[in-house]
Amino acid sequence: MQKKKNWQEIAKKFDVSNISQNEMGDMVSNLVNNKLISSTDSLFLMAPTSMNQDPEIKYDLLESMRKRLDSAIANGNTQDQIKKTENAFNIIEQLKNLSN
Repeated sequence: MQKKKNWQEIAKKFDVSNISQNEMGDMVSNLVNNKLISSTDSLFLMAPTSMNQDPEIKYDLLESMRKRLDSAIANGNTQDQIKKTENAFNIIEQLKNLSN
């Protein structure tokens, strides 16, 4: 029960459809510290979308993760890579759904 409450609190605190890289770092730290995601999931979530990304510029993380997953599938990544990307997408999608 407490884990669900923690998920909801984090979902209310961070808007995954309008989030900066710095805010995402805080969000991922919250998820890891509450033992809601693994360290592997945190690495996939924190991977920047671009090497030149301004850490303060907000973007739609859910849409970005959806594109990353579609690209992993389309480019024939390994099943392991696809699964890890899918897990990261599902985490973001869950946060989005809980925030509504």
